[in-house]
Amino acid sequence: MKASKDAYFDEGNVSELWGMVKEDVWGDLSCVARRYVKELLSRSMEWARDEWVEVGSHERSASRRGYRNGYYTRKSLATELGDLGPIRIPRCRDSAFNQRLQGQLKGCRGTFEESVIDLFLAGVSTRRVGEVVEKLIGVELSASSVSRLTAGLSREVDAYHRRRLSDDWLYLFFDGIWLKGRRATAVGKRIVLVCYGVKGDGLKELIDFMVVSSESQTDWEKFLWSLWRRGLEGKSTRLITADGCAGEEAALETVYGDVRRQRCWFHKIGNILTKVRKVDVKGCAVGVRRIWHASSRREAVCRYREWSRRWRGRYPKAVRCLEKDLDAMLSFFDVPKAHWKLVRTTNAIERSFREIRRRTRVIGAFPGDRSIERVMYGVIAHLNTKWKKRPARAFRETQHAA
Repeated sequence: MKASKDAYFDEGNVSELWGMVKEDVWGDLSCVARRYVKELLSRSMEWARDEWVEVGSHERSASRRGYRNGYYTRKSLATELGDLGPIRIPRCRDSAFNQRLQGQLKGCRGTFEESVIDLFLAGVSTRRVGEVVEKLIGVELSASSVSRLTAGLSREVDAYHRRRLSDDWLYLFFDGIWLKGRRATAVGKRIVLVCYGVKGDGLKELIDFMVVSSESQTDWEKFLWSLWRRGLEGKSTRLITADGCAGEEAALETVYGDVRRQRCWFHKIGNILTKVRKVDVKGCAVGVRRIWHASSRREAVCRYREWSRRWRGRYPKAVRCLEKDLDAMLSFFDVPKAHWKLVRTTNAIERSFREIRRRTRVIGAFPGDRSIERVMYGVIAHLNTKWKKRPARAFRETQHAA
C-alpha cells in the first residue's frame, strides 16, 4: 500500500509545531522559533521521503518505488532566520531523491523566512500552502494533506474560542475592525468584534474576537454572551470603554449592565465634527478637547457649558451629540488619575487594529470567515505573547513613581 500522506499531519505533529512557531514568527524570530521551524522542516522532509518511496515504514508492497536508507546529520543549515544548527536529513538508496532534496535545501537559503511567514498566512489559501511546501522540499502537497494542515489550525482557533476566561479584568475595551471577505458572488466586508482587557497589575491581553456581518445588537450580544458564559462576568471590572455604536451599547446594557461604561472620546469627537462646517472644525474640536483634558469632573462640566454656549446656536445637532452622552463621556473621572488617558478612548485596542491591518494588507480579500479567524488568531497570539511581561504604560508609570 502507499505511504499515508496524512501520517505527518495528525494531532501532535505539524499543526502543533506550527502553533508554537506562530507566536514568534511575526517578531524577532528567537532561537525558540528557529528550533520549531527546524522541526517543521524535518517532518516535511520525512513526509517527502514517504511520498518518494510510496510505501509506509516497515511495510511490504509490490508498488514500492524505492527504499529508505536512514539519515545523515547536516552540521548546519543557513537561512534568513539564522543557522538552524545540526539537522537530520532523510536518505533513500536512490540517489535521485537525495540529490533532489539537497537541491531544495540549497534553495531555502535567502527565502526561508519569507516562506515560513507565507505558510502561516497560507491559512487563507490551501493552494498557497501547497506552493510554499513545494518550494521548500520539492513535493506538491495533495488537497487532503493541505486540508488536514489547515484543519489543524482551525481546531486550535476553535479551542481558543471555547477556553475558560478569568474574571479578573479591571478594564475592558470593545471595538470592531472591518476586513474584506469574499462571499459567493462578490467581495464584501466582514467585521471582527474584539475584546481587550487590562488587569489590576497592568497586564493586557486581546481576550477574544468574533467574525460577524454587522455591529447589530444581535451580533454584539452573541459575542458578549460567549464571553460571559465562559467566565468573564465583569465582577471585577470597574469600567468598560466602547465606541458607542447603538448595537454595541444595547448589547453591553443587556450583558454587562452593572458595569459603568465610558464612551470613547475620539469616536465622539468624530461624530460631533461631521455636524460642523469645515471653517469651524478646528475651533470646535479645540473646545471639545479642553473638556476631556480637565483636571476634575466639575471642571469638565464647566468647560462643556462654555463650549455649549459658544456653539449651540450655530450647530445645535453637534451640541446635542455630546450633551446626550455627557455622563458616559466623563466616567473616566471615577478611576485613578493615572489611568484616565488609558480608559477615556479605545486607543489601546485601535493600536492593535493598526498592527492587524498592517499584517493582513498583503492578503487583500479573505476567501471566508475561517481564513479571517486563522490569521486574526495568529496576529493576536503574537501580540499577547509580546505583552505577557509588559504592563500597560499607565501602570508602568505608576510603578516607577512609587
